[in-house]
Amino acid sequence: MLFRSPDFDVPDAVKTAAIDAIRDGFNRYTPTQGTAELIGAVRELMRRTRNWNPDGVLITSGVSGGILLALNALVNPGDEVLIGDPYFVMYKHIASLLGGVPVLVDTYPDFRLTAERIESVLTSKSKVLLLNSPCNPTGVVSSADELKDIADLARKHGLVVISDEIYENFCYDGAFTSVVRFLEGALLLGGFSKSHGMTGWRLGYACGDRDIIAEMTKLQ
Repeated sequence: MLFRSPDFDVPDAVKTAAIDAIRDGFNRYTPTQGTAELIGAVRELMRRTRNWNPDGVLITSGVSGGILLALNALVNPGDEVLIGDPYFVMYKHIASLLGGVPVLVDTYPDFRLTAERIESVLTSKSKVLLLNSPCNPTGVVSSADELKDIADLARKHGLVVISDEIYENFCYDGAFTSVVRFLEGALLLGGFSKSHGMTGWRLGYACGDRDIIAEMTKLQ
């Protein structure tokens, strides 16, 4: 299954709310981290869908913007960024742009990202694991057992897990499981582009460790 942009429009209620806001003069800069109302709504979303109260929340320019901020905050030159292969095209290039070393984790032929496959490429320079479930482009959804094993591996080796969960609503064979169920220290990235047809709105969020979110906020 290859993911692509949604083929449906933004819901009418959302369009109306946006038009009303523009007409009411809501057109100036917002706080860097996002409005308190939206941050509160994201926190409630995390509580309702994941039973999780993250330390920090930042509104980002889509998930791609969140990835750029997160890697900028975390990666120093020479740090290795682990990426399951196949992967979303931007992962590798953002890591390289920031002086990091992208390390591809071979998931062929079944496209499952497992702790064993990750551990096989670990070195003393491994810093960040980019996790994408459901995965773009393969459509594979990581199981709860796989995520638990990955979380245990991350704790053991001090890896920072960045979980790109933009496709969380596109699970058709069972309930979605987030890695934060097993690893509260993970950095979760999500947004509304795919689920609400809002790709052009560039509206995403980052949730997780307070210190990482603070550095991302400075960069933003």
